[in-house]
This record gives sequence, structure tokens and C-alpha cells, in this order.
Amino acid sequence: MGIPAAIYLPGAALARWVDALPVEVTAFCAALLGAALGALLLLGQQHFGVTRVRKAISAADGCIFLFRGMALHATTEAGRRMIDSLPESREGQRIRLVTWLSRQSSELGEDLAALFTHQRPFSRDIVTRDGQDLEVTGETRGALVSVVLRDISAARRAQRIAEDRAARLEEECAYLRVMVSEAPALIWRRRGEKVLWANAAYCQEMVSRRGGQPSEIAWLFPDPCPPANAVQGSDFGPLQRRMPLRDAGGEPKWYDVTELPGPADDVIGFALGADGIMRAEAALKRFVETLTETFAHLPIGLAIFDKNRRLGLFNPAISEILKLDPTWLAARPGLRDFLERLRENRQMPDQQDFLAWRRKLTVLERDAEAASYEEDWALPSGQTLRVIGRPHPQGAIAFLFEDISSAVTLERRYRSEIETFRAVLHKLPEATLLFRPDGTLAFANLAFRTIWPELGAAEPGTHVSRLIALWSAQCRGAEAEASHPGSAGETVWRDLKDFITRHEARSAWSARLRPLDGRVLVLRVAPTPDGSTLVSFGDETDRERLQASLRARMSSLEQEADLARAGRIENRDRAEDSLRQLEEMADLAGRHRDSALRAGIADAVATLRIFLAPPDTSDSENSDLPGLLRSLQRPSREAAASRQIGVSIALPEGETPHLPLRSRDLRRLCFHLVADAIAASINHGQITLETKVSPDWLTIIVVTCRPARAVSLGEASPLVRRIAGEQGARIEAGPDGSGGRRLVCSVPLRTVEGGGGEAHVADLPGAPVSPLRGASVPALPDSPRDLAPVLVDAPRPDSQPAPPDRRRTAR
Repeated sequence: MGIPAAIYLPGAALARWVDALPVEVTAFCAALLGAALGALLLLGQQHFGVTRVRKAISAADGCIFLFRGMALHATTEAGRRMIDSLPESREGQRIRLVTWLSRQSSELGEDLAALFTHQRPFSRDIVTRDGQDLEVTGETRGALVSVVLRDISAARRAQRIAEDRAARLEEECAYLRVMVSEAPALIWRRRGEKVLWANAAYCQEMVSRRGGQPSEIAWLFPDPCPPANAVQGSDFGPLQRRMPLRDAGGEPKWYDVTELPGPADDVIGFALGADGIMRAEAALKRFVETLTETFAHLPIGLAIFDKNRRLGLFNPAISEILKLDPTWLAARPGLRDFLERLRENRQMPDQQDFLAWRRKLTVLERDAEAASYEEDWALPSGQTLRVIGRPHPQGAIAFLFEDISSAVTLERRYRSEIETFRAVLHKLPEATLLFRPDGTLAFANLAFRTIWPELGAAEPGTHVSRLIALWSAQCRGAEAEASHPGSAGETVWRDLKDFITRHEARSAWSARLRPLDGRVLVLRVAPTPDGSTLVSFGDETDRERLQASLRARMSSLEQEADLARAGRIENRDRAEDSLRQLEEMADLAGRHRDSALRAGIADAVATLRIFLAPPDTSDSENSDLPGLLRSLQRPSREAAASRQIGVSIALPEGETPHLPLRSRDLRRLCFHLVADAIAASINHGQITLETKVSPDWLTIIVVTCRPARAVSLGEASPLVRRIAGEQGARIEAGPDGSGGRRLVCSVPLRTVEGGGGEAHVADLPGAPVSPLRGASVPALPDSPRDLAPVLVDAPRPDSQPAPPDRRRTAR
């Protein structure tokens, strides 16, 4: 660290620092410095000598040395400069030169020794250690020995460059010769019809067509047709043709032939196979023909403009749609002329800036991948055209013109119908909702806010789960009736959610709800063909009150009817007043647009008027069955006429003895059986009644061919069961196997002591076995009030049979 720091000390301080060093260190540093200076001087001298030698040898005539013995006899000026530049030697100038040359090449040293010893001449080219090319020549001239040094660096470099260039040219020529010879294309050089040279592909094609190994190369293509100036060797462009080579079978093999002038009078030709191109062109031609035929039958007008904006292709539909002359279109007008003609013929909508609009169409190709044009043209004639413009990346533009007038009219009509249906749904008094298959709300009419004022307006997109939670909260603690046991609030809502969200086969059903505010709501659920669900809530509060009032009136009326049948004529007037009140209720139901309730009341009034008629004076202990059935035909048909229901009463065949039954009671029973069948049938239905007589039993069979949905097939009305019980008869009801209801009433013809009622009938010997045997027979009603549900729950006039497993009836 001390020595580098001393460099920056003043001179006096440096002298003191050197004096302070030991003598041995000072001597070592001085010796080291002297050796370094000597080496530098030696290297400089050698470099200077090498430079002088190179300059001396590089003289124009080189260096010439003539030696006599060991002494240098004569030399040129350049040789003397070279000798002077060589290292000093005490052995003489010859030894200095020979030593230097021997160091450059060991072979040259041997040649110099042989020259000076045996006078053997030599000539050798060497490369010195510094990279200089020398030509050294040695010979004897009498008693003198001559050594000549010449610098051949420039010549040698030029020679090496020429040799390298010649080698590359030979290699490239070999490559080209192989490439041309092995090229798959046919290549030849000819003069007239004489082929001077041909490659391997040409020779192979010639051998395959002519067979054998010909002695000379023949011309393959017919009629070479060389241009006149080709023979004269003048400059002309390549001659390109498509020529066929036919095989023995006459099948052509096409080539694209190109010939151009070569040296002298020769012609150089190339032929590339064009079979693929010919097949592609033929396929393209067939494709274009197919497209042309296809486009000719398209109802959509097609116009294709090329990159020069000329009409290149069009179909007949465009002339029909745009009212253009086909002859004018065949003249290939430009796009601007095309648009101008459409404007003149009023086949395009009026444009505020027609030039800007036309410019937008003509520059579609600038961004062919992204630009497009699609617009509906509403023409002044009322026609609507859909115009689509599609640019092609290479500059072409295709326009499609489609007449969508009918589609637009249909769409407008469809939208109008949708708006009409929406307005109709909003006018309905029932809250109507439509749920999509995923359970979200699609539509809710205005009555929803009236039926459920606490919930407000139902927003589309609300899921049914959220609405069910709100509905169940409003009906919590209320009694909702369902078709199966369980709490109303859980079973009904769970079934509603499952019905809306599931996708298997579904059928309509209904349920009755009682919200906390005391109203009565009827929930009706029905599937739609697209998988959606229609849900409605109807307010049945007024209907319930009307039914309650009707039950009370019916109870009073039946009591009065019983008194009238017992002979108390003074009660008939009171019954007539009740009947008139029932007719007023029917009118009230009609004003409430409840056709089902009105029809039920009308049927009940017609039935009761028959039974309030004066009693038959021919009442006896024995009954004439055929006469009794004949007397039932007219009143039964009158009772069914209002609903256009056919009633067929079959008379027994042969002679039938009088039955031991009161004729009035038997007539009453038969008519109530027919009345029950009328109440159970739909409009335009059919009812049949037939009887069978045995020694102990009278069997009355009533079949309702098309019962209503609300009717239970396995149960008769309470009034019919009570009247049958008074006669000791047995009632069995059930399906008849063809979708109808079969009701069988078995009346005993003799009395058994110690019993009565149904148990008494079942224990009679020889009791008939009904096809409905085994069905549960409900107990007879204890009160005439059970007549009211039969009337008020009459089926709707337009009801149809439905599977009973999804029904939710309310009693």
C-alpha cells in the first residue's frame, strides 16, 4: 500500500523514501527495470527489422543476392536494405540471410544447403511467419550463386480468390445440373423439332409413351409452333400454352408449356403437369353451374359485384323483387348505376343524403372482414325488403334482397294478438300468473294486486319460492282443502312448487284457500304446452255465501215438499215461493257469470217442480213396472233438456208381473236415480236406465256415459241414498269400464222380519251380486241439508273427464 501512495509524493519526499529502502530491494528494482527496458528495445528492433524486411522484399523487382563463397558479391538496392534489416551475425551476410530464410521454412533451409553445397537449383513458395507470401528461387551462375526473393502476396491472393470462385462455380453448376436433371417438370432444349437436350423427367415420359430405349430424344408435344423470331434469335417473351399428351387409349394428360429463347437459335422449354388444374377448373365449372341453377330457384334476390364494381352474377328473383329488366342486368351495370336505377324505380326507401348513403355501400371492401350492411327497406308501395351486403376480402360485394312483407305482417299481427291477450288477462277478475319452466315469474295481471293487496305488484323474474313464502304467510292458520290429508299450508304450497318446477307429465288441479282476512280463494293450476305453468287465484267469497243461503233454502224447500207429498196441500204454495227464490238465485248467479252454479240451481228447480206436482191418484200397493217407466220418460227428458242431455229408459221385454211395491215410492226412487245421473253428466251427455226383475229383487241400473270431473264415480248423492234407504234398497256406484259411471240400485221384493236398511238387504237370500260389489257404500245422510252440495257443486257445462289423482275438490 506504501508504494502506490509514494507516486503522489513530492520529489524530496520521494528521494527520502527511496533512500530509506534496503540496498537489496533497490538493486532488485534497478535490475528489473533494466531488463524491462532491454526487452522493449529488442522487441522494437525486431519489429522495425521485420517491417524493413517486408518493405525491401515488396520492391518491384524483389531482392536479388549474388554470393561468391561466403561473401555477398552483389545485390540490388532492395536486397541491401533487407540485409541491413536482418539481425547482426559475425559469420557473414550469407549466413544471416540463410538463417533468416531457414527460420521461415525448414524445407527452404534444405534447399539452400543443397544449392550452396551441390549447386542444385530450386524454386519454392513460402509463407513467412508474419504471413507474407514469398517466391524463393536459387541457381548457380558460373562461380556465383544467385538467390532471388519476390513478394507474391497479391498474386497469390488473386489466385486463391480465382480458385475459390471456380470451385464454387463448379459446385453450383453440379447442383444446377442435378436439379434440372431430377426436376419433376419436363425441361428441354430444342432447335426446331430436334431436341438437343432433355432432363430425366422428359426422357421418362418419352419412354413411357413410346416404349423401349430410343436412340435419340424425340419431340413429344404436337406442333411446336416456334415463333418466327425465335429462329432468328431475336428477343421475345415467353410463349405459354396448355397442351395435351394423349396415351394409347386417347386419354389426354395436360401440361402448361412455357418456351423462351436460348443461346443461338435454341429454344428452352418447361412443362408442368396441369391435370389437377384441369380437374379443378372442371369442378369449378360444375360448381358454378350448380350454383347458377340453385340461385335460379331461390326466392331471395342475389347480386354479386366484382372488385371493379360491375355486376358479375345475379339470379332471376332479383328482377322480380326489384322490378328490374333482365336485359339491363345482363349488360353488367355498375353498382352506382344499379343503385340509381333502384332509386328511379322507387325500389328503395327515401334517403335524406342519398350520396352519403350510396358511398357507404360502395366502400364496404375497405374493411372486408368487419364491414357489413344489413337493413330493412320499407318501400313506398308497402313492400318490405331485407337487404344484406357482405364484402369479400378480394374486393367483391354480394347483396341479398329478401321480400319479408308477409313475415313483417305476420309479426305485427302476432304482436297485436299478444297485446290483445295481455289486455284480456289484465281485465280478468282473477289474479293470473305465468311461471316459466325454471320457476321464475313471467307475467302477472293487474288483478294480482287486488287479490293480494298486501304483496303489492309482482315483479317479473321473481322465483316461485319467494312468492309461496309470502302466500303461505298470508294463509297461515287458515284452512285449505286438498285432495289428500295433511296441513293445508304445507301440502298445497309444496305441491304447487313441485308442479311448477318439474318437467314430467302434469295435469291441472285446484285447491281452496282461506286467508286470514276471512275470504275464500280458489287456487287453479294448469300446465301449458311449452312447459310453463298458469296459476290463478279467484275470489269465491260471494259464491260461498250464496251456497250457504242456498243450503238453507233447500232444507226448507225439502221439508215443504215432504209435507206436500204427505197431502198437506197448503204447503205447496210456500214451496212455490221457495222455488221462485231459487230461480232468483239462479239469475243472481248468472249476473255473477257463474254458469255452473246457475245450471245446478236450474236442474234442482226443474226436478223439484216435478215432485211438487199433485200426487198420482193411481197409487197402489202393487206397481206396473212398464207403465211406471213410460210415465218417467217425459218428465226425465224435460229435466235434462236444459243441458241437452239424452235420456234413454229401456222397457222390460216380455210380460212383467206387478211388483209388490208402492207405485209412488218406486216412481220417486227411479226419478231420483235419473236426476242424480243428470246432475253427474256433462252437457250433451247420455244417460241410460234399464231394469232386471228376479223373484226376490228388482235391479235398476243407471249409466252416465260421460260424467263430469267433479263427480265421484264411486258415490251416489245423499238424497238418492236416503230415498233408497227408505225402500230398503242397496246402492252401489263405480266406473263402468269405458270411462262412465255405473249406478246399481237393488230393491227387495219381499219383507224379511227382524231387520231393515242395508244390513237387512244384504242378508236377504239370493241377493244379486253387482259388478261393483266390494265398493265402500257411505252411510245415509241424517239431514236433508246434504241435498245442497249436490246442486251447488254441479259440474261446469264445459267440463271434461280428467285423471282423478290430481283433483283437489272442496266440499
